[in-house]
Amino acid sequence: MKSILFLCVISTSVLSGACIDQVDDDQANTTDVPRLAANGMTPNQIQVTTLDTAALTGAGITSIAATSDGRTFLSYLVGCALTSSQTLTTTGATQYSFTGSLGLASNWTSGALSASDRRWVSACMLARSNSAGTSVTLSMRGTHAQLFLSGENGYAVQEGTFYGDIFFGGVGKHACADVDVFTRPTYGSLKTRLCAHGDTVGSPTYCGFTYEGDCAVTCSFSSPNYTSCTDSTGAAWTEVIKVNVLGT
Repeated sequence: MKSILFLCVISTSVLSGACIDQVDDDQANTTDVPRLAANGMTPNQIQVTTLDTAALTGAGITSIAATSDGRTFLSYLVGCALTSSQTLTTTGATQYSFTGSLGLASNWTSGALSASDRRWVSACMLARSNSAGTSVTLSMRGTHAQLFLSGENGYAVQEGTFYGDIFFGGVGKHACADVDVFTRPTYGSLKTRLCAHGDTVGSPTYCGFTYEGDCAVTCSFSSPNYTSCTDSTGAAWTEVIKVNVLGT
């Protein structure tokens, strides 16, 4: 069974509606294992917002949902933060509904995000960005209880690790490269995943994130996950998401 983010468009002026099972990516390539997620959002669709400062509501996201890029951003944001049992619907003549998936900050609907929650949501949004705009199914791994535990062993190609703060007043977007980016960068799904690729530490990755070099150097590992990574200023981040992909 597949779990899909649904976008419903309801026009109250004509009293009719349509639901499109095509928000997350062109192939709706998610599964009912909540730690597997698809990507296809381009980095420039990540919007700077103050949504983190209050409860996440349908009314609160209505203005962002007015544009196509805004709806793409919201589909990923809600997908990262909320669970599959949580749906937000915008207000106004045309209504859009966004259903969660990963559940990294499911309590956001009742109040502002904590500092840790906003970093988990940010890491998820960065991990699910793709400069090529291509849909790739990801195994997203980390110490959060909603991330990789078991059952994703087929995702053996190690791409990179993502961390940062995308919200207004945040302190950047960071990515480091894992082993397969260095040894076989065009293997399998890696050839269409470029956000962890960079040239020199501190320079932009191919997605515009700050490149932090080799994850094996900049991150601390405790099997089976990284527990923290540092950025080029020396600051440590404990809310980090490591991405693995398929080899075919």
